[in-house]
Amino acid sequence: MCLDKIMQASRAGTLKSHKNLMHILHYWNGVGGAESDVRPWVSQLIIEMDGLVIFLRGMSSKVTTDKEQFLRTNIESAKNLVSLEELEERIGSRLKAPVGEKDEVLLKAWAEALSYRKAPHGQGDFRGDVDFREI
Repeated sequence: MCLDKIMQASRAGTLKSHKNLMHILHYWNGVGGAESDVRPWVSQLIIEMDGLVIFLRGMSSKVTTDKEQFLRTNIESAKNLVSLEELEERIGSRLKAPVGEKDEVLLKAWAEALSYRKAPHGQGDFRGDVDFREI
């Protein structure tokens, strides 16, 4: 029943504006297994700037200390829903176009996190989530 509602919302175009989108996408991915339509749906979502921002914001969280605020990018969670190569390509193409300041911070944080993830680090130095101080 739940999966039917998710599929209806995805076809109707209302899913991307749901307040619990990321939870729904993970549920959809888990229930659908290898045949799930969630990865193609996310690939379609991130083609346009608004969909890319929705996805990246959903895969990010703010971390606040007494001195700083960070944007935590949840790469490990994102890679379950979309290819990181595709995500990096979409982010790179959007950074070449003019975007608002908040969106630029988000895109740059993700671009840096994806780049950091690919860079060689010491053994045991891998982190799935990378923090970046907000500008």
